[in-house]
Amino acid sequence: MIACVCVAGHTAASDGVACTACDAGTFKSEGGAVSACERCPANSDSSAGGVLCYCSPGFEGRDGGPCAACSDCTVAVTFTATLSMSMASFGRPSRDAYMRSVAEAVSVAASSVAIASVTEQFLRRRLRAAAAVVNVVVETTVTVARALAPLSASPRMP
Repeated sequence: MIACVCVAGHTAASDGVACTACDAGTFKSEGGAVSACERCPANSDSSAGGVLCYCSPGFEGRDGGPCAACSDCTVAVTFTATLSMSMASFGRPSRDAYMRSVAEAVSVAASSVAIASVTEQFLRRRLRAAAAVVNVVVETTVTVARALAPLSASPRMP
């Protein structure tokens, strides 16, 4: 008989059942036999499929905890993303998926991601038969630990 093994960040209800990602706020640091995902310690969080927890904004410490409150350990990083879609296509489900994707990409909780502005951009091509290209320009702010911020990031203002 072959035992099923889930990779780190995933769990299964029992042997022979498909593995699923640990929920956000939980983690599983090692793969192996069937075992439950663990809750992140106080003042820390994880993305879905987390293999460890990271300190929440306003807290600092080693990844995995413990995390202690700090007054100047976070910064707000703002960037602009250009998406090839119309404003009508960038409704609530698309916005939520965008924010979750940004959060997962930089290993922060989705609550640390905010959309500052959304504008629609029309670009006309010079070719006669070509239609206008429509983009959505999304200005996004992510609150991250100072240690993870690019050098050009400025401190978060209260």
